[in-house]
Amino acid sequence: MIRIEGRSRRHFFGFSAGVLFFAGCATFLPRVPVSLEGSSSQNFIGTGKVLLTQPGQNHSGDLYLHFAESRQLRLRIFTPLIGTLIYEVRADATRLMILDYQEGWYVLEENTKQSRRKWLGMDLSLEELGWLLQGGKTFSTQEEWRIIGETPERMRLSRGKTELKIRFDSLGRIRRLEKQVEGLPEYELEISKYPEGPGALTPRRLKVTDFSGSHQLLLVFSEVRRPLAFKQPFSFEVPENLTPYRPES
Repeated sequence: MIRIEGRSRRHFFGFSAGVLFFAGCATFLPRVPVSLEGSSSQNFIGTGKVLLTQPGQNHSGDLYLHFAESRQLRLRIFTPLIGTLIYEVRADATRLMILDYQEGWYVLEENTKQSRRKWLGMDLSLEELGWLLQGGKTFSTQEEWRIIGETPERMRLSRGKTELKIRFDSLGRIRRLEKQVEGLPEYELEISKYPEGPGALTPRRLKVTDFSGSHQLLLVFSEVRRPLAFKQPFSFEVPENLTPYRPES
């Protein structure tokens, strides 16, 4: 039983190409996934690799992703081998922060669908990301969604002008999610790998494609933990060596 409670822009993809070019086009060889789950917590810590694909270009880096069940995100990208922090995204219910350590700037804005489209290239909310990292059919929301279609393998949800189409495998794990707003595609996300065994719900390989279909972001987690809690809340303090972003004139 499912429980529901409760276009040309300068954005992440555009910046990532330059940022990850600094990291070099290293061979993309993720380690064999290791399951370190052992808790029912929805908190998530994942490490692994990130690969950005653009027309004619591939760029890779090391990935560290922290997600709190209170819907807070911290995603960091490091250069391969050297391990230099080059890019970071922080977000909670009200704030979205982008930090480019290579270029020396940061952005702090209200976390709205407009700012997510502007800086991330798509309206992927923390709510939706939390469902995907949880992986299974049973999830909760702070705002009510309406089920407009449901089978053992598929589900359609509607809220206002937004519609989600979710596909599950035979074990009830999310395999695909498509988001449309006012009938237009926003993004498409595919989960192609889970650890083996019953109850293994945490995805290990996620690919998200933007509305244009020309950019893809691939996350491959080699290690995952689900801590009962984080020792400290996620910080939105600005590093001293970064300055506010200024658009090019």
